Amino acid sequence: ARLAPPRGERLPLAERRAALDELALLRAERNTWYLLEWLYGDWPRPPSSRAPAEAADAALVAWGCADEQAVVDNLFEGDSALAIAHAAVQWLESVAYERVEFARTDAFHRNTLFRLAAQVETEGLVHEVDADAPSRLGLALDPEDAADESALLRAAWQLVRAGRVDEAQRLCEECGQ
Repeated sequence: ARLAPPRGERLPLAERRAALDELALLRAERNTWYLLEWLYGDWPRPPSSRAPAEAADAALVAWGCADEQAVVDNLFEGDSALAIAHAAVQWLESVAYERVEFARTDAFHRNTLFRLAAQVETEGLVHEVDADAPSRLGLALDPEDAADESALLRAAWQLVRAGRVDEAQRLCEECGQ
């Protein structure tokens, strides 16, 4: 099998698909190894004789209502299952963040606004332009604006899955949503 085609030549479609499939498998294998590292990086954890609630209470007493991070750290030290679950969530968020595709638009429903102002092909088009207008009125946006909005929502969802809720909110605000 060739590693790359000669300069200026493209691989046939079947070979490109096979290469993309292999790349997806390699990424999945890499992510599996990352998960194992996240879960067992500092293994073994000593078993705790205290229940998680007792560990939290002990943290509050020991630090006199210390900061939240100290309480959380003490909980993880006291419950290895909780620590592993937290590591798995962090890993899932890091894998999800790799797939985030940022959608930035500089105008909110620009094409719809132009068509409304110019009164060009406005049949079935929203006559109010706000974030809820399409669902509230049961009418459509300009197809390009609908595609932009779909890309924005996809990017926001990817950010939420990656544990970046503040970034998702900021992205929506920057795009007028």
